[in-house]
Amino acid sequence: MNNKKIISIVATAILSSSIIVSCGKSSPQLPANIYNPVNNNNPYNPNDPSNPYAGGGTNSPISTMGSVVGRVVDSTGQGLPNVLVSIKNVSTTSTATGDFQLNNVITGQQVMLLNYGNRQLNINVNVVADTAVTPDVNPVQFSNNGTGGSGVANSQLKSFKVDQSFLNKWQAESLSVSGGKIYVAASDTRSLFKKGTIVSMSAEDGKSWKDVAVKWFGLKHTIPKSIHGVAVNGPNLLAVDTESSMYSVANNKKVTTIKSGAGTDIAVGSDSSVYIVNGSKVEKTDSSGQSRTAIPNLTASGGIGADGKGNLYVVSGSSIKKVDSGKNVTDLITQGTTDPIDVAVDDKNGFIYVLESSQVKRFTLTGTLLSNFGNGSTKAVSIATDEVGNVYVADKGTDNKTSKVVKFGAVTTGVSTFQNTDFLKNNLNFDGTGGDTSNATTEDTAATDTTTTTDTTTAGTTATDTTTK
Repeated sequence: MNNKKIISIVATAILSSSIIVSCGKSSPQLPANIYNPVNNNNPYNPNDPSNPYAGGGTNSPISTMGSVVGRVVDSTGQGLPNVLVSIKNVSTTSTATGDFQLNNVITGQQVMLLNYGNRQLNINVNVVADTAVTPDVNPVQFSNNGTGGSGVANSQLKSFKVDQSFLNKWQAESLSVSGGKIYVAASDTRSLFKKGTIVSMSAEDGKSWKDVAVKWFGLKHTIPKSIHGVAVNGPNLLAVDTESSMYSVANNKKVTTIKSGAGTDIAVGSDSSVYIVNGSKVEKTDSSGQSRTAIPNLTASGGIGADGKGNLYVVSGSSIKKVDSGKNVTDLITQGTTDPIDVAVDDKNGFIYVLESSQVKRFTLTGTLLSNFGNGSTKAVSIATDEVGNVYVADKGTDNKTSKVVKFGAVTTGVSTFQNTDFLKNNLNFDGTGGDTSNATTEDTAATDTTTTTDTTTAGTTATDTTTK
């Protein structure tokens, strides 16, 4: 072939390539680099001044596509192979070391789905044009112990209106669940007379609604509109407001005001210790509320929850901290959460639930992320569990008409869990009834679940639950 023909062929190839690029038809796969996805070795780096296509636009070779790279690991941190990773119609399988790469993914906020056997996990990722990015959680912890089922989302069962009164306009601030009853700390800031209260309702159907902290045929409320937290303490209720007081509501519905300081959330431990979030501090007291002691080396930014072993769980920034019975503070969940609001523990099935503004995330007791699901709320403010593991989310809503409690079914784990000697105390209804002793166990006695199902029953269907009136 002579030189003129060679030059002609090369010129034609260059011209054809230029036409394809200028029309935006070409989408060469982006070379992914998990450690430095945007660098001068990438010819399509939009931030490189020497790149003639910098800034994107119609002349950019890739203007609407990006890549996602990362790693899937098990609960021990080892790479997990053969996990199906997908975003919409783009999918791949993790390698022997757990690594994966998804190319040609549409830019913007996406949900990455991981499947391993019958387990599922959703992780958010913000895909950027011409860039290889990692998901919001990386590496992704994914359990592979073979029991199955724990990666499945909790099913939403029902929702109950918080405001079932003709005289007031109640909106949820916090909630606690025990003995087949839901207790909601509620405020009314829309009526002529601003006030607060605690309402109770059946966890089965939302009926048997009662305004607990009320006097004089519904005309007098002793709790102010600043009420912000509620907890069950045996046959009594405890609540706190954001101004100056703790409140004890006895079985006879008498409200006692204790001027011991403000609080945004409250929890009761298995030894009847009372914990109150006050600003950024978590304070320990008892049911009298007369003396509070701040727990050292602990900062709170959201709600708190307690388990049946005396451990306390605290929202602290983007993490969940655990305070054991010896008052040692440890970082339990340090990744996988985004602006957490509240935390609750399912003692029976061995889960920790973390509430976020739009979803709930379920973790193991050691902090491994298992699943996430929508919280069904407009403005989620609080989360709680009942004795069988059902999950409840308090939704303040936009007004009293939209404020509600959303109920989700329990998920079992197939691992040993425990009940404790405070079971009877915590399983009593507010009116003091209930508390079946026939199946009570001692602390740390194994109660092994062998099924892996979503519990769509209510809190009154097992031998360890109580009946309601």
